[in-house]
Amino acid sequence: MSEASRVVAEYMALAAPSLRFDRDRLSPNYQYSIGDIYRLLAHLAIEQCAAKNGAELLAWQSDRDTPSSSTLFEYIPNAGTDGNYEVEDIEAKFINATCRLLERETLAPSEPIHLAYDLTTVGWYGKENRWVTGSINDDNTTEFWHYAVLSTVSPGRNYILGATPLKERSEKGEALDRMLQQLRENADPEFGRIYMDSQLFEADIVTTCREHGLNWMIQAPDKGMYTELAENASSEEPTKQEDITFTDFDASHRTFNAIIWPIPDKEVGQEETTPATDLTRYHDRTETSTGISSSETGPDSNAQSRLDRHGNLPPVAETTDAGSGESDAHTIWITDMDVGERDLEGLGYQYRHRWKIETAIRQLKHTFQGQCRSSDRLRRAVYFGAAQLFFNFWVALNHELPYRLGDPSNFRLTGLETLHALREADFEAGKQGNNIFI
Repeated sequence: MSEASRVVAEYMALAAPSLRFDRDRLSPNYQYSIGDIYRLLAHLAIEQCAAKNGAELLAWQSDRDTPSSSTLFEYIPNAGTDGNYEVEDIEAKFINATCRLLERETLAPSEPIHLAYDLTTVGWYGKENRWVTGSINDDNTTEFWHYAVLSTVSPGRNYILGATPLKERSEKGEALDRMLQQLRENADPEFGRIYMDSQLFEADIVTTCREHGLNWMIQAPDKGMYTELAENASSEEPTKQEDITFTDFDASHRTFNAIIWPIPDKEVGQEETTPATDLTRYHDRTETSTGISSSETGPDSNAQSRLDRHGNLPPVAETTDAGSGESDAHTIWITDMDVGERDLEGLGYQYRHRWKIETAIRQLKHTFQGQCRSSDRLRRAVYFGAAQLFFNFWVALNHELPYRLGDPSNFRLTGLETLHALREADFEAGKQGNNIFI
């Protein structure tokens, strides 16, 4: 643990310059460093408590001078105060911090970097807030904050690149575009593919992927045309369908392809980890004789804001072996990749890497974030950003420490151990360490 604390202090020295909020370090009341602030946030995650009780407990346990909860909240800017910070500014700071961390030798994933993008919810039990949404009646009446999360899916280097709260359903594509743009400005990596589940099969998402040169691969919803494709597919070999067209999708490239593979959904990682809220669920659409119609109303119901669920697919030809497949024993992916030139079975297996973002989201919510009872959107963004930072430290430590300790095959640090290493780290000493080379 002492070696973990030493290395994580060097990580913090890399990230800290990105995490300042215009505090005057020369002022008489400047007492606590960035490291001190994040030591407290790590302690809140360890104890799973709120700031006031957590700060008092840390002060009692530690021989260091510890910031109070009021000091923590002074570090986090308030909406509308000097500096005019918004959620997007805080999101950019943590993306920048992650990019600085990955400048350390051997930590960054090999290029091209494959990604996953998903939505998650964090419970909220306070007064009404315009940044939260209640779940639909089929689930329960709990209200949730919604977050968009972008991660890498490289084995052993599955970092969370961005995590940001969303207010409206229409912001999902905008958030993805913003995070990708920040990554390009800070690190300019070479991106490869991006994996998503069916709730993100929307026009603005696909457009954003194309604008950033990302090939996309999305698990199709188990309804309508896709069910028919599965039922008519071979029960033994993966098959494909090319040149499906988007209905009412105004873009230069309106077509996509489908891969149908005879394996059940549960084997590729389709898991209901996100409650179905008005923001996260994929709304049902019905096909009529005149085209596609939606029962939704409001600004998101126009054809530009979402993709048609079914598309215009040529009828599946009836053959002697048609119907040998079963919809619940096949998985269908929709993609812009040329499926005629690809190993379909290999793509199906590679999509399973999307599971890594599900694991990352669970760790963010249940291991690396302390309790935040505030309805302030900026405070929420900092708490989740800190969890993102701690998660990335954990991934980096598990990649780097085994080689330092001479046991690369059996060593594994837990998330809780990483938080303890953070709480015990000497951040001043970390500034003198070797932040570039192992």
